[in-house]
Amino acid sequence: MDPEWVNLILEAKSLGVSIQELQVFIQKEQSLNNQPHKNWN
Repeated sequence: MDPEWVNLILEAKSLGVSIQELQVFIQKEQSLNNQPHKNWN
């Protein structure tokens, strides 16, 4: 896992976001990243 994700997760936990919500979010992000025609950089 990227250090970036770790920081995000720690931040989210401190804000009271559940791990389950985070996993859903990460899965969405990863599926977006897997679509070559969508470039968010």
